[in-house]
Amino acid sequence: FMFFSLYLFYRRGYYDLYIINKALANTSIIVLGIVLLLGPLTRMFDLFDKYLTYRKELGITAFFLAITHAIISFFFLEDHFPKERFFTYGKWPFIFGLISSVLLIIIFFISNKKATTAIGPKKWWFMQYWGARLIFLFAALHVFVMKYSNWLSWYQKGGGSELKHPELPGAGIL
Repeated sequence: FMFFSLYLFYRRGYYDLYIINKALANTSIIVLGIVLLLGPLTRMFDLFDKYLTYRKELGITAFFLAITHAIISFFFLEDHFPKERFFTYGKWPFIFGLISSVLLIIIFFISNKKATTAIGPKKWWFMQYWGARLIFLFAALHVFVMKYSNWLSWYQKGGGSELKHPELPGAGIL
């Protein structure tokens, strides 16, 4: 979070709720990526075995970061994300983000021993395994569809004049 906050502050030249919101979103997807990578890394390298026990906590952290990002975007940043945008030209990023958020909520509420027992360990593991991957996919689609044209424009022409450091790529590219 601090890395993205400082990077976005340096790139844009200001720090406000919009920047905090972007840093929350980027941090959430990075943490979720770590959750997804821990399994393969522990199978390949013994070095990562000790970190596997933190996967659940990291997933819960990603959940709170993503939900905070969704709440701030929808309720507190009307200047940047007007409500009509969610249902017109910005509907696909909104739909992908909404699907990702709903799946996150489901995975969050079944991330306990009681749910594991009620659902059954095999089915619980299946839901966790595929749920996390779908969440990541829809979150990536959310960012990609929303930011692709901006990234392309930055690559072709550089960043806008409103940026303090327009030569730097957007945080979503990172």
